Amino acid sequence: MKKGLFIFFALSVVLFSCCDNDDDPIVEKPDLTVVKSIYIDNYGNKWFGTANGLVFLKDTIFTVYTPSNQSKLAGVSINSLDYQYSAYSQKHELWIATNKGVTVSYFNDNGLDATTGATIYRMGLHDDGKLLSDSVLCVHVDDNGNRWFGTAKGLVWFKGETWGNLFNIEPENKIAKQTVRTIASIKDGQTVQVYAGTAKGVGVINDNEVDGVSGATLYETWGPMFSGTSHNVYEATIIDGTQYYGTEYGIATKFGYSPKADWGKIDVAEINDSKILCLKQASNGNLWVGTEKDGLFVITPSNTVELSFSTSNGMPSNTIYDVAIDASNNTVYVGTDKGLVVIKNNILEKIYTKL
Repeated sequence: MKKGLFIFFALSVVLFSCCDNDDDPIVEKPDLTVVKSIYIDNYGNKWFGTANGLVFLKDTIFTVYTPSNQSKLAGVSINSLDYQYSAYSQKHELWIATNKGVTVSYFNDNGLDATTGATIYRMGLHDDGKLLSDSVLCVHVDDNGNRWFGTAKGLVWFKGETWGNLFNIEPENKIAKQTVRTIASIKDGQTVQVYAGTAKGVGVINDNEVDGVSGATLYETWGPMFSGTSHNVYEATIIDGTQYYGTEYGIATKFGYSPKADWGKIDVAEINDSKILCLKQASNGNLWVGTEKDGLFVITPSNTVELSFSTSNGMPSNTIYDVAIDASNNTVYVGTDKGLVVIKNNILEKIYTKL
């Protein structure tokens, strides 16, 4: 109890000190109760997408951005973050998916770049509403610099200055109107394959630099269910060419491009019946796996549990929305529905919540 009080007090001091500069767009203290997305930028600073705004952490100083201040966020609830370097402006861009559209903003080592502002994209504001829905659950920037958005009403892409969506190309496609929760991609020659996780499987979209988007194949009956997991996909990521899918029942894996071949499963008893919300690989090859209601697990390449974190050993919640790993100091940042957790050298160090 004394340790927790010390943590909260220390954070309060930092927050009050960071507000001395009148130029800082800070109108409130950080609410880190619900942390949905975490991004570590090229400067080593941390960004937290929360249910109550975007929080930026540099060293020990927190900055809060909300739609009510200078940040021009599309919505207050931040679902997903991704990075892009703008060759045109030669600046760093942060793409921010929210409950009320998408914001793209320049940023630097001190946070969002308020001098150049930001752009908000919402349904109906740009290109006849091809965003499909203002409820944007995820954002992903591929290796060609194209932006992909998972919305409550389907997959949307933004290539250069042109918007598009699968429904306009193939309205009868099985994933054209599916809610897209997660997106990953891999580049093979001139083609980027984009993987969109839905409640009915994984949509695979081929995007060629010359021919553009050519439609989608759905990994369904031969997909994750084939490996004993589920069609219901919450997380997609690609590590060293292997596709990983967090499903309602554990983690499915796939290698290669043939829909029916090379499926597998990470067979770990502790997570086989867990809903997988996020997974990240550490430099030693271990997977940090976040679940809904079952806690956080560290799984070795040999499919054994090396560590686990839950409410039984200090976590504020067993629901883990996102994980980000700072290899420079062996620190892991964990977003939950009841606070931000900092784990250093495999030891739970701090818990930040609403002050």
